[in-house]
Order: sequence, then C-alpha cells, then structure tokens
Amino acid sequence: MESILEEYIIKFGQKYGEERKQTFLNNHASVAEIEIKGEETWYWLERKTEGYPPKKFVNTHCFMGGNWIHQWELYPKDVLIRQFKEEICKSPREVKGEPVNEMILDELCKNIKALGDYFIHVPEEAHGNPNQKYDYDFVCSFFGTEISRDYLGSLLGLREGFSAGKLRDELEGVQKFQPAVLTLQDLKNGVDRQFCWGYDQLMDEYVYGRHGFHPKIKMFEGIFVRKLETSPELTYAERDTLQYCRLNPYREHADNHKLFNTPPEKH
Repeated sequence: MESILEEYIIKFGQKYGEERKQTFLNNHASVAEIEIKGEETWYWLERKTEGYPPKKFVNTHCFMGGNWIHQWELYPKDVLIRQFKEEICKSPREVKGEPVNEMILDELCKNIKALGDYFIHVPEEAHGNPNQKYDYDFVCSFFGTEISRDYLGSLLGLREGFSAGKLRDELEGVQKFQPAVLTLQDLKNGVDRQFCWGYDQLMDEYVYGRHGFHPKIKMFEGIFVRKLETSPELTYAERDTLQYCRLNPYREHADNHKLFNTPPEKH
C-alpha cells in the first residue's frame, strides 16, 4: 500500500471509526481526456448541469467516464469503454448505413492509452452532495484518446472550417450529457468554468506535459490529488486498494454488503 493511501486510511478511521476503514475508498473511476486532432488541438468534455447531486460541481467541466460497477469489468479500461457507449449513445444520422455514434465510438476506443492512476480526496464541503455528507475519496484511472477533427466533422455533417462552438452544438446530437469543447486558446486565455472532482489538476498536468504550458483553470480549494505508482493497465483484483473500495462489485453479495454500501458517519 502506498504511503499516501495509508495516511488517508488512518485519517478516515479517526474521523469515521476504525471499523469503517474498509469503506475508505468510495469507488474506482475511469475517465479520459479526448483530443480532437487538427491544426489546433481541441478537447471534448462534458458539462455537469442542474440536477447533478454534487451541487458544488453544477456547471463544471468533467472528463467523460464513470465508476466501476460490474463484476465483468476486470480492468479500468473496461469501465471506460462501457461509459463511452453509455454516453455517446445517440445517432442523428448514418454514414454508409452505420450510425455515426458507433463510428465515433470505434475511433475513440481503438486509440485509448493509459496515462496514470491517481488518488483523489474531495472534502464534503467541496462537492456539496446532500446525499453524501462525508469526504469522498477515490482512485481514478486516467486515460487519453483522440479523434481527427476532419473525420468527426464529416460524420456530423459539418462544413470545412467549423468552429468549436458549432462542433459542441452538433455533439448534443450524439452525447447523452451536455457536451463541451475547449480549444488550446481557451486554456491559454482562461477557462470560464472549473473542473469537478479534482480533474482540473489532471488537466493541468496533461496539458503542461503535452503542450508546455499550464492552462488557466481556477482550481477547487481543498481537493487533494496525487499520482500513484500503479498503472491503469492493472486489473482490479491485483490492487491493494481493492479491500478498501466501498462499492466493490467483487463482494456484491457478501454478508457485510450493507456495511459497504452505507455512508460512514462522523465520530
């Protein structure tokens, strides 16, 4: 177990009780930055809208992805692919008899690459979810993928030279949630919305490594993010963190099911 995780396990036990240490991690998430490749790189994201339970994160940017919930999902990549299919689920048109969302999914899934595992600590006051009145700790497997701007535009029926705003409008026809598109210039000039769940720090690290500058993103205060030594290519069963994951599909039918699926209470 990595030292930073051991440190937070101790803090969790002190705050919520020793018997709840095994509920330390709320879940294991898989998310991806999606690059739209062209003369200037754009990023395809989603925007959290009204009704999103963590109220402090309404109107923030988020990477596409989600949480591990099925026993058949052996790797974090399995979760990401399922989430892609759930989120890019509408087709406004067909190309050569094939729904365009399926063609977009094929491109995104074949280009997935692992970027790193991260531990993320989100205090209760940062997420503001009235249904989760406790700190939210999770492991996030971060991936990257890409799709050509020209190819994406042709699938959506856009004319050459389309803007990021026009692309965002057309993506509403294929995406379940509200889409967002950020350009490199947006990231240099300043992004008008924050990123939820500590993903601002992942975006900052990625853009700096990829393009050599720190994007102007207003960070959420109090959220802690640390890169781990593990890889997203590691199975769930091989991970030391498995025993601490509260929503754990591998023990879905265990006798202590109720313990692991009820929120901790502060002591």
